[in-house]
Amino acid sequence: MDFAPDAGYWAIRHWPHESRAVTCALYRTSGWVGTAATAMCSFGFDLAEQFGEVTL
Repeated sequence: MDFAPDAGYWAIRHWPHESRAVTCALYRTSGWVGTAATAMCSFGFDLAEQFGEVTL
C-alpha cells in the first residue's frame, strides 16, 4: 500500500467475506474500517460480504 499515495490514491476499498475471520481481523489491525455489509450467495453458500476502507 506504500505506493498508493504516490500514485494519487487517497483511499483503498476491499470486500472480504465475513467467513474469513482471520483476514477481517488482519485488515482491522492494519487500520481498515468496515463501511457496510450485505447478504449474498456465492458458490452455493449464504455469506455476508463486508466492505471496508482505509484512508491513506
